[in-house]
Amino acid sequence: MACEQWLAEYGAELQKEVGPGKPACEVAKLAGVRFKALSEDTKAIYQKKFEEAKAKYDADMAAFLEAGGEKKSIKRKAEKSAKRKKDPAAPKKPAGGAFGCFLAKNRATFTEECKGQPVTAITKMACDRWKKMSEEEKKVFREDYEAKKAEYEEAMKSYVPTTTPRSQPRRRGCPRS
Repeated sequence: MACEQWLAEYGAELQKEVGPGKPACEVAKLAGVRFKALSEDTKAIYQKKFEEAKAKYDADMAAFLEAGGEKKSIKRKAEKSAKRKKDPAAPKKPAGGAFGCFLAKNRATFTEECKGQPVTAITKMACDRWKKMSEEEKKVFREDYEAKKAEYEEAMKSYVPTTTPRSQPRRRGCPRS
């Protein structure tokens, strides 16, 4: 854009004016104010420079692609510190519902029956048996799950995290004023 072309030309001067060690957003703010104050004729010059640079980029990119080059997008990975660490002392939430309780109780039997088969065969077998069970048979596992869930909720009421919460994520650029 025209403002970027103007900033490329005058950015070093603006940086000196703002002062060393100041964040880049201070330079950008000053550049925005100064660029808005320019006359329309001066802005048109920088708009023309921008259009020329864009046309050159498009031509260069087309030649690159025709020569067998590939245009790839860059994916940025989140910082490792951005992941929240689990507290090992936290109560464990029951998962899987009534079916999960059924699977946990019978996993050893299913594993023995599915010996030599892929791990997914255990879940498929358990799923088939679960579907064939009557509501009365399933009721036992539903009650078991509800008891575990109530126990978890009760434990969470008295739970106090042992790890300190991670600090606020670092902001880039200027602090908000």
